[in-house]
Amino acid sequence: MLKQAYLIIAHNEFEILQRLVSELDAEGTDIYIHFDAKVKDLPEISTKKSRLFVLDNRVNVQWGTVSQIKCELALFEAAAANGPYDFYHVISGTHYLLSQLRRLMLISRIIKEKLLSLGFAKTSHIKRLSK
Repeated sequence: MLKQAYLIIAHNEFEILQRLVSELDAEGTDIYIHFDAKVKDLPEISTKKSRLFVLDNRVNVQWGTVSQIKCELALFEAAAANGPYDFYHVISGTHYLLSQLRRLMLISRIIKEKLLSLGFAKTSHIKRLSK
């Protein structure tokens, strides 16, 4: 089974976020959520199968600035502390799946097999992020 990490950047529309998280909720899938520092009251988000991590280190994200990169880096660092994963997916909290998760996992498995056959994506090539 592939291990996948979904790194979600959220700032509003938390009902959509919960729907997204519910769709991603599966064995072998971990979900990381960064709530923008401007969010005053954090919503209750839950999973049944996936591990859910809500980042404490919250960045005040401004569109088109380095703060977006800082947010993504915080998500990757949190995932690296719990990984490694076969795939890391960075998405917005207002995204929604247009395909079933089952199909996305199949595509991911095919991609991984192809990368391995070409000599890429070997565990020995993965380096942990250092602080």
